[in-house]
Amino acid sequence: MTEAFKFWSFLLVLLLISCKKKEIGPQFLNNPIQENFYFDVLVGCEGNFGTANGSITAFSSSSDSLRNYYFQQQNNFPLGDVVQSISLIDGELFIVVNNSGKVQVVDSLDLSSKYEISGLTSPREIIKISDSILYISDLYSNAIAVYDKENKLLLPAIAVSGWTESMIKINESVYVCSPSQNLVYKINSNSHQLVDSISVGPYPYDLVLDKNNMIWVLCSGEYNMNNGTLEKINPSSFNKETVVDLNASASNLCLDGAAANIYWISNGVNKMNVDQSVSNLIIPSNSSLFYGLGVHPVTNDIYVADAIDYVQSGKLMIYSNDGSIIKTKTTGINPQAILFK
Repeated sequence: MTEAFKFWSFLLVLLLISCKKKEIGPQFLNNPIQENFYFDVLVGCEGNFGTANGSITAFSSSSDSLRNYYFQQQNNFPLGDVVQSISLIDGELFIVVNNSGKVQVVDSLDLSSKYEISGLTSPREIIKISDSILYISDLYSNAIAVYDKENKLLLPAIAVSGWTESMIKINESVYVCSPSQNLVYKINSNSHQLVDSISVGPYPYDLVLDKNNMIWVLCSGEYNMNNGTLEKINPSSFNKETVVDLNASASNLCLDGAAANIYWISNGVNKMNVDQSVSNLIIPSNSSLFYGLGVHPVTNDIYVADAIDYVQSGKLMIYSNDGSIIKTKTTGINPQAILFK
């Protein structure tokens, strides 16, 4: 081969490389990010309704590292429209994407996509019933979806009236909030049948199980009526034992790691010991738009999601348990669901 031939061959290779199409805008690689990124906090960011820009923010409380749009980066495709909730079930994360009518299932370590549950109407939350069965609540379907995760198929749904939201399983019973009916439903998890219901305050959204095995239901109240309530139900008798009038609207009920204190958002973050039924406002919202809430099960730090204006990127604000601000991080748009691994 002559030196001249080598020279012109080299120029041809350079020309071909320089003619390669250049992609415009931010790109997500086909392969997962090659880094050892440990995270113990996930924030589901709804995004803007109708734009399919829902996302996941992953945060490491130990290293103070954060990754926004982490699902997209790991999988090279968007998560979907309105990220509603996140559940950790048997080593997999189930991300409910409300307006896309699906649940995206990912690996809990790196968020790599495994499969999705489709064919849903307007899913809200998902819980484990058994090793193979999951329940999915829904805004519009007048039913609770029953999913067989071993065979990856939807089974006959459980017919209910109206919108269903938060769910918990206690022994063989599943308790479900119905905001539109002002009821808490009781479902037999063996027969998948609705067996009972109890009336509660207006718009029950959230329920949790405390250290005494009592159910606490947060009723947000009617619009502009300031009539939210916090109600304790004994699951053994399925009767109400306590009703706390909040004299305000309320949302985002959660527990600390010991299930001894409950927290919710109402003009800020409120805290109440489950044995005392006396609440205190520990973090005023001031000009912030508190939209999500969680308490770290190990550190007891309080994580608050600030949607700011429902349009721009939000914030994750971390407070000590006495309400002192520790740090603030930027998230995706409309941060709301907070999960601790």
